[in-house]
Amino acid sequence: KQRLEAVLHPLIGAEADRQAAAHAQAPALVFDVPLLVESARWRQHVDRVLVVDCRESTQRERVVARSGWAPAQVD
Repeated sequence: KQRLEAVLHPLIGAEADRQAAAHAQAPALVFDVPLLVESARWRQHVDRVLVVDCRESTQRERVVARSGWAPAQVD
């Protein structure tokens, strides 16, 4: 996982920087970063963090639909 992240994260960061620069005049930019709090890089680039949450049952349904796992496996 660490080796994969070492390859992917710089590429993802460069693309995010490119897109942000292309929209620098926008009044706001939204980045969807699932692990933002674990990432020092992202914390330095944002002014505000919004958290979107849903019920545990909704999360479970989404994982089952996405992965094909049984609900017991998800739990």
